[in-house]
Amino acid sequence: MLFHQMTHLMSLIKSTMKKNNYYDWQRVFSYNALFNFSITERGLGKTYGFLISRIRQTYYTHRKTIMLTKFQNELEGKHSYQQSVFSTIVNDIMLNDEVDLPKDKLEFTLEQNHIYLNGEVCISFYAISMAEKVRKITALKEYDFLAHDEAITFGHYIKNEIDKLLIIYDTMNRRKPIDKSVKLYLLGNAITKYNPYFEYFGFNELKKGYNYIHDTRWLIHISDEKEYALERSTSAISLLAREDSKYIKMASENAFIYDESDFVAPNIKDFTKHYFKLFLNESTYTFSKINNGYYLHTKKNAQAIYHVMKPNEQSTKLSRVRFINIKKAYHQGLLYFENIKIKIDFEKDFFRGF
Repeated sequence: MLFHQMTHLMSLIKSTMKKNNYYDWQRVFSYNALFNFSITERGLGKTYGFLISRIRQTYYTHRKTIMLTKFQNELEGKHSYQQSVFSTIVNDIMLNDEVDLPKDKLEFTLEQNHIYLNGEVCISFYAISMAEKVRKITALKEYDFLAHDEAITFGHYIKNEIDKLLIIYDTMNRRKPIDKSVKLYLLGNAITKYNPYFEYFGFNELKKGYNYIHDTRWLIHISDEKEYALERSTSAISLLAREDSKYIKMASENAFIYDESDFVAPNIKDFTKHYFKLFLNESTYTFSKINNGYYLHTKKNAQAIYHVMKPNEQSTKLSRVRFINIKKAYHQGLLYFENIKIKIDFEKDFFRGF
């Protein structure tokens, strides 16, 4: 019975994804990978499609999923992450005539951090930052899937984030044989390859398309959806944003917008001699002010006029302002680097979290 249910489930997912031009989760599922990382253009519908697949899993096979946020405050208040997911299911997916679901047989309720489908848990929500508390929840072993949406962000990572995520995964997976192990799904937009996940798991040589690593059972999909890229190139955003802008590269080309030699400027001469230093994860970086931003260079023996302390240490108001300014400059593309090595070193420390 279970085999026929799963066959029916896969065919329904496939027809729905193709019909609506959502992210092709059926292709991902067909690899039967234990660990999955899906990186797409923004707006391709990977989260939307993933939620549809979660509904089908619970309705047809009674299997349930945990979806993670990074921080606990994302699960609090009336605009919480679980409330947003619940709203998407009830007010969008269930009202979308093109989504093939037995909607007259589905009833959803939201109670605290659980979404119920016909009285049974469909999706539960926890924060990676609370891993030490989450690992004590005995019911975790009853779940079959673990997912983290927005795994790659603009620098907002928890310190030791992957280690904490693995604590939750290990608790869910305890005493399960390999063929019945919990499947992990990481979702992200193409922001930077220099992120803690790629570094931790050693994803160095990846190409666009489906990268299946047989030895470790990882599937890393970097989308190259040409139809979607064409659609984006003729949409309103293509008129609003500059053709050569970083956002257009991410939105329509699925380019990692902060990678390669971008912002590397070895020949900058007019930076000021007013150096200041930033301390990140036991490393020291020396900055100078330039006309429209900051310059990170290798003159580590320069006498710093200002010392910017670690965020958790006492610092002067001026130091705190400079620290915030460096973060803003990075996100706004106003931070330049003397060479690619110092750029990579800085980004690794920057994305590791504080």
